[in-house]
Amino acid sequence: MYFNTGVPYTNSISVSSGSDKAQTYFSYVNTSASGIEPNNKLALNNFNLRETSKMLNDKLTLDGSANFISQHINNTPIFNNGFNALPGLYLFPRGLDITPYKNNFEVPDSTRGGLMKQNWPFSEALQQNSWWVANRDPNFLSRTE
Repeated sequence: MYFNTGVPYTNSISVSSGSDKAQTYFSYVNTSASGIEPNNKLALNNFNLRETSKMLNDKLTLDGSANFISQHINNTPIFNNGFNALPGLYLFPRGLDITPYKNNFEVPDSTRGGLMKQNWPFSEALQQNSWWVANRDPNFLSRTE
């Protein structure tokens, strides 16, 4: 079976304190998830800080906030026709056994000096071995703001 059970986790904490002249708020949220496709993982951290203060007999209000986000995603699903893991699964004939292509997703290529290549019975560009794509053509996205 290609698909896994996706499991998301979200943990958060927030703290606020203040008086009639100044208020402070801080929060932290951590989200992590393993996706339904092999090797798909998410790690997201979000920090938020806000400070409000009244000065000069309440004639001046200062309000400032800062936010920091750190996000890392491994092996996101790609939605295009080339090197997408899903068309190979959807187009694989129902009467054939897909197990050999899962357990042995790559084989040596004698024409290229033994370098590994996909083990897949079809040569059309639309279909790729899904396990080969997940393990040998991963992608990584990172964002920090």
